[in-house]
Amino acid sequence: MAAAVWTVAALVGLAILKPWGTGSPRTTPAPRPVTSVAAVVTPAPTEDRSADGLAAPICLGTGAWRVATLERWPTQDVRVWRAIEPIQTAGGPTDPSIPSVPIVAVELTGLGWCAPSYGPDVPVGPVTVSAWSVTGGVATELALRQVRPADGTTPIAALYLPLTRCPEPTVCIPLLPAPVPGSWTTSRVVFRWIDGGAGRTAWFAAEIQILPPAPAPSEEVPAGP
Repeated sequence: MAAAVWTVAALVGLAILKPWGTGSPRTTPAPRPVTSVAAVVTPAPTEDRSADGLAAPICLGTGAWRVATLERWPTQDVRVWRAIEPIQTAGGPTDPSIPSVPIVAVELTGLGWCAPSYGPDVPVGPVTVSAWSVTGGVATELALRQVRPADGTTPIAALYLPLTRCPEPTVCIPLLPAPVPGSWTTSRVVFRWIDGGAGRTAWFAAEIQILPPAPAPSEEVPAGP
């Protein structure tokens, strides 16, 4: 009896010291190799600094002459293009044969031109542009500030604001060292465009009418009892 007990105890001890499993021992898998992935950064498109690239936002690639304007109205700002056929020769800015287009606006924040961007009349450049304000048959030369394109020049397009002029430089120089942009007013504005590369000249005009500001709405006084 005692021998049987000791035999059972020995077998239990072997089970504790070396347990029997039903499967093979588990092994730790080898780490997978890490694949290196290079990030490819797509470069931003290069800004188009060509004549077409500068003119496209202003003229949208027109193939004919346009008088272009930036106009401010009470509810929105708009861009307007008006077809025109310039003449090549004129007797001066007061010549009545110079073609013109009407422009009626509350405020003009830019006035200028679009030349053909394709076809046989594409400008070669450089171009020289002169402008006059004609009122009552009297022409006054204008100094212009280009506002579009804002960062370059092109023989295909430009929009301007007029600059103030000092009637007496000896008085204005201390007070106004440099002309400042003014506003377009009601008048006939005549442009002379000269393409030095192609030897072409274009005369055209805009009849500007600036509308007076709308009166402020009056407050209604409630009627008495």
